Amino acid sequence: MTESHESRTGPDVRIEFRTDPDDDTRQGVEKSVRAMAAHSAELTARARAVSSGGDELTALVDDALRRQINSDPGAAAALAEILDRPLGPEFEPGSASPRVVGASPPYDYHWSWHDLNGAAQDQMILDDAAAHAALYAKSGLGGAGTFVNAHAGFGIGFRANGSRVMRADSGRRVTFGYVAGAKGFGSNATVEGGLDCTVFENGRFMKGDSRRIFRRRASVNETFVVNPGAWVLDSSMPLEFPAVAGRDYNFNVGVWVYTDNTSGVGVSAAKSLCQVLVESMWVA
Repeated sequence: MTESHESRTGPDVRIEFRTDPDDDTRQGVEKSVRAMAAHSAELTARARAVSSGGDELTALVDDALRRQINSDPGAAAALAEILDRPLGPEFEPGSASPRVVGASPPYDYHWSWHDLNGAAQDQMILDDAAAHAALYAKSGLGGAGTFVNAHAGFGIGFRANGSRVMRADSGRRVTFGYVAGAKGFGSNATVEGGLDCTVFENGRFMKGDSRRIFRRRASVNETFVVNPGAWVLDSSMPLEFPAVAGRDYNFNVGVWVYTDNTSGVGVSAAKSLCQVLVESMWVA
């Protein structure tokens, strides 16, 4: 039986090793995952700062609209009827069929984290045997009262036996679904999801790639729904990097989701489901 050894590097970051690593290996993995989390959180904070520049003015307009609507019983009743209509279905992260999983899993460790400036994901699956990572995030109606930026995946570690340019890649299948809906005035919802891969040397970031699989933004009285479909083979995401003999490296592959919303004078809902099967990981 494979033993699991959990390591928490902060309230939002969790790493679980299949076997008990030595101190240098543990510290290298923890440092690399912390760096991934910090980098993504910084990018999210910058983007949100740009998009929230007019929030105070928008709130004043929303309050004025709300007072005007509530002063008219007919308008208030019409708005209540609009807001009572559903904003799309709920999703459930599904199990992964073993028929499409290669022989490479389980990997050395799995990891997960979410941005502490927002909320955690609604649901998560990290199945080591199938190398199946799934994240389901919800903001707005039926979900968190703020944005969600969550990541999860798997990793391998190795020590370079020679100095040369190396290439890391993985084989993956993906499936996703989302709901972005907004009703009333001044409301909107944003959903995103995708894949990440990174290479670290002795816990120091070397190279990475992030692939956005979907993004949708709904504004007033729009609803967009994509139901989860079949598992689709994803294209290559190779990372080339200079390796130095005797140094330790980590290669990580994972999935991410992002949701955010503004209700204004109304309601909105953002739901993102993204799943990946990491069928193989290799470095050559």
